[in-house]
Amino acid sequence: MAPVPNLKCLLVREQPAGPASVLACGPGAVAGILRAVYRGADRESFAVLLLDQKNHVLGINQVSLGTLTQTCVHPREVFRPAIVAPCATIILAHNHLSGDPSPSAEDEKVTKRLIEVGALVGIPVLDHVIVACRTEAWFSFRDARPELFSGQSVYRE
Repeated sequence: MAPVPNLKCLLVREQPAGPASVLACGPGAVAGILRAVYRGADRESFAVLLLDQKNHVLGINQVSLGTLTQTCVHPREVFRPAIVAPCATIILAHNHLSGDPSPSAEDEKVTKRLIEVGALVGIPVLDHVIVACRTEAWFSFRDARPELFSGQSVYRE
């Protein structure tokens, strides 16, 4: 019988995402961080912000790059960088090219599922922020649908 290979995961910092001590102190601050990430985007993209226990951003990982109107998200891909980092909590993020940050029914369904998975693996989802391209508008699930996050972490000032 052939030996089973020993595997290891590595986290590679590709480029600085911004200042070393960026604080995710609320959805407006998160939207500001995301504007730089999504500037010039021509497709929807889903990302995860990895946070330490004081809500400092450890990094941003692009989970998927979609089409003009949608992107595909799987919990395994969302939580992989969070587990490897390791981080205390995450913020889900994506963009809407239409200029309207209002969530679709699918956005809400995915958010609920990822909150459940986060609770299961011990990495709470702090928020899901949608930023609109071409406008300054943004949407926060934590602000608009706080019942989804019952009993979970909150933003720290």
